[in-house]
Amino acid sequence: SELISTAEVPPGTYNKIWLSIENPRLILADNPDAVITDVQLTANSRLFFQSHFEIPADQPTLLLLDFQGLHLVETGQGKFVWTPYLRGAISVEPAAVLVQGAIESVDGAAETLVVLPESGADPVLVHYAGAPIFLPEDTDTPTGTAAELLPNVQVVIEGILDLSGEVTAEVIWILPAVL
Repeated sequence: SELISTAEVPPGTYNKIWLSIENPRLILADNPDAVITDVQLTANSRLFFQSHFEIPADQPTLLLLDFQGLHLVETGQGKFVWTPYLRGAISVEPAAVLVQGAIESVDGAAETLVVLPESGADPVLVHYAGAPIFLPEDTDTPTGTAAELLPNVQVVIEGILDLSGEVTAEVIWILPAVL
């Protein structure tokens, strides 16, 4: 699961979650340089997950929305219609996530960094102590060190999102610099 957004949800009882998606982009695996912006979403770009659930007031709760399937249909003339299928889960357990974006800042003494996700989500505090760091040229063995974790470096971080919204990195990939 990639971290695409975060939000504070007040305690209470809920019956439905509405998800609004704006400006979807499609990048095909066989041509990653081409970005298709003429993607229409079903249901007027608003999706909902209908289920009765409660967010308790006395404990941190992690609410996960998971795209279980993507139904993509090419309608012709380079246009696509996308229908994601949502599944929701209420959990008080940490969740595995991917965070991709640019490093905003690094605190070497605390072994933390702040990443600005490409998805536009809020900045994410990442604890990187002990995580293997793969450089762009690494294939099987990570050779990177914390010295390569610098502001503006593009990274993909696989880790665990905890209930406070912080990520503990399990693996860090430094992406090639874009010229």
